[in-house]
Amino acid sequence: MKILKDLEKDKAAVYLREAASASQDSRCLKRPRGVVIVEESKIIGQGWNAPADEHDCKVCLRDKKKPKLFSTFNTEPCYSVHAEQRAIINAFKSGHRDLSKSKMYFSRSDKNGQYLPCDDGPSCTICSKLILESGIKSFIYETYEDGIVELTAKEFNDLSMGYVEDTK
Repeated sequence: MKILKDLEKDKAAVYLREAASASQDSRCLKRPRGVVIVEESKIIGQGWNAPADEHDCKVCLRDKKKPKLFSTFNTEPCYSVHAEQRAIINAFKSGHRDLSKSKMYFSRSDKNGQYLPCDDGPSCTICSKLILESGIKSFIYETYEDGIVELTAKEFNDLSMGYVEDTK
């Protein structure tokens, strides 16, 4: 993990604000997220979490279904495409086939659109594996404790898998 400082931190803050702006398109009832993928100072992909179709959630499926149900088969208890997934798809649809020189900036906000740093870092294993496999170089987000941090895609995947491994 690298804690960004000075000019690197200032540049990252610009892209984190862009990611926060993307989160405003989120239709998630509980966890609005936004992401931008940047290569050579240019945004090449952006995403937010929302259903793939026009589905309009009235209640969060995660709250509606019993958690035990989801431990018995392999599925994601949510209608939404994750912001990270949507941004990668967006970059590919825009003709960017090689993401190895790009960085992903992740933001979250509350239901009122207020930007929020992460308390303990993003932990989605689905997205961390996709980010690593797509070749994205690094994952950048802001924490309350360390400020703006940058993880290599491998570090991010290891961190997210660690959350699963530590769960009893």
